[in-house]
Amino acid sequence: MNYFIIEVCCPSVSAKYDFKIPDKIIVKDLIEMIAEDVRIYESNEYLFRQTDKLLLLDENYVPINPLETAEQSGIKNGSILMLI
Repeated sequence: MNYFIIEVCCPSVSAKYDFKIPDKIIVKDLIEMIAEDVRIYESNEYLFRQTDKLLLLDENYVPINPLETAEQSGIKNGSILMLI
């Protein structure tokens, strides 16, 4: 299994986090994994509780298809994502 190192910006907590993710992870699972990790790290059970979370890719912040894998969606090593 191959991995990517990515940076995720979370405007709701004004923070950035680095993640090591599998290249074959489905984006909807990635969104839930990131949301849960941020909730735990920030000790805030109310973060990202809504069901319509959105992951955006790179400087143009294009929405990522939640049904694709990370690799299919264009995520690669060093990608900068935003979770809203």
